[in-house]
Amino acid sequence: QLHQALLNICVNARDAMPNGGKLSLRSQLGKGTVVRDKFPEALEELYIWLSIGDTGTGIDEQTKQRMFEPFFTTKDKGKGTGLGLSAVYGIVKSHNGYIDVESETGKGTTFHFYFPARALAMEISEMKTNQDAIRGGTETIMIVEDEEMLGEVLKNVLEDNGYSILWAKDGLEAVEMYRIHQQKISAVVTDMGLPKLDGAAAFIKMHFINPKIKVILASGYLEPEIKSELFKAGAKEFIQKPYKHDEILRKVRDVIDNDK
Repeated sequence: QLHQALLNICVNARDAMPNGGKLSLRSQLGKGTVVRDKFPEALEELYIWLSIGDTGTGIDEQTKQRMFEPFFTTKDKGKGTGLGLSAVYGIVKSHNGYIDVESETGKGTTFHFYFPARALAMEISEMKTNQDAIRGGTETIMIVEDEEMLGEVLKNVLEDNGYSILWAKDGLEAVEMYRIHQQKISAVVTDMGLPKLDGAAAFIKMHFINPKIKVILASGYLEPEIKSELFKAGAKEFIQKPYKHDEILRKVRDVIDNDK
């Protein structure tokens, strides 16, 4: 989650520098007293301070006031990582962290993230222990994801754990790719919000090709009624976006190993 959150800020920075510029990433340990000057509720003694700065167009005051609101965006569909700043804010808060933003129109933007050092170190250690217990595999997985950055995250997680990957960028491409390679595809992980043909329609068409297809649906939010109907139609699992690495690996393995 943190990887995706930081990646989102980096992609925003890139887009804010269409004619080039400088992207700076820094990390350091800082005293809690410094963090408490801006966030009085920050009670830890040490914080990990990550800053991501660019020399781009900057953020105007009106946008700065709304940038963490759900569904607020200044980008066209298909741009960026598909992970809004409201989701970034939620991820940071879930790690007991804080965000501070410095920006001025025409003079660039810097995001500062502060995380409790002790709590984050314990969480990373626990995550590594959990991941050690998750089995990878050698099967072929087809991922269907139109957002380039999120697709790369998904592809890398699965390939790092031994799987071979086929990647479709829209619903129509997914159906055709599955039609051609169905014999070697052990499972499909598909986003629901796809161009040309949405994830639900693509799933139904692939299920018609092979009623035994093993499909994992992925979405930031999926109406309970729609999810129920898709599971009745044969979908095997659901993954909440943004992707959690251990959840992806566990559910892919479970779906492949389950003969039902």
